[in-house]
Amino acid sequence: MEGTGLTAAVLQNIELDRRTNIDVTHILNLAKTLGVPVSHLLAPMARPGDAVDLPNLIPDLTNMSAAEFDAWLSSVPNTDYVADSADERNDRAELQALRELQAARRELRRLETTAQLEHDQPQELRDNSRAQRELIRTRIEGLRKFLISVDWDV
Repeated sequence: MEGTGLTAAVLQNIELDRRTNIDVTHILNLAKTLGVPVSHLLAPMARPGDAVDLPNLIPDLTNMSAAEFDAWLSSVPNTDYVADSADERNDRAELQALRELQAARRELRRLETTAQLEHDQPQELRDNSRAQRELIRTRIEGLRKFLISVDWDV
């Protein structure tokens, strides 16, 4: 795995549980190289109801199921995991707003590209596309203002 700092020997030691202290950069590089979410390397995701079984975790983490751990790790909203504090809830809301902003910007770019190809479409379809783009622009501006208000540099 060139450029990851993970040699065949390191991987073999991890697989055989001879190496349990793994640098977070190794975990990230390995997950990216394998094309899997980080949670798939850290929790028994094939058995989402099973507890997280990693050494040296605090009880709040070891009491989580694999599905809850995945939701916590990825800050996915509307899951079984419930944030313990207002600060954590706020942080998760801000991350979700950032994700929505990025998705809305991508969708606006897609719609703008499509609009350039719509010159031969009926006026009704072009008007509908224009209205969709305007709704997304409004959503982007609202998300941008929210994130700026909580000191994000967007």
